[in-house]
Amino acid sequence: MQNQDWINDERLDTIPTEKKEFLHEILFEMNQLSSKEKLPFIMALLSSGRLNAINFSDEELKLIIHVLKDYTDEKEFTRFQGILQMLRH
Repeated sequence: MQNQDWINDERLDTIPTEKKEFLHEILFEMNQLSSKEKLPFIMALLSSGRLNAINFSDEELKLIIHVLKDYTDEKEFTRFQGILQMLRH
């Protein structure tokens, strides 16, 4: 992600810091991986329970999506939407 200021956007002040940092870590790490590396990364997250350790409400995810639109280009945002869908339970 080119612009990482989204995590400090005041619209996200209602979301706990640990959730924002967790999401930032996932988005940043996924962005650094090749297509071949992404599935093993996701599987490792799932098996370690990290994705289940922090739950995002639908409202939180909608807000995050809204904010991310302002900080990413269309191609990058489309990739992030897939990652955010994994966080929905």
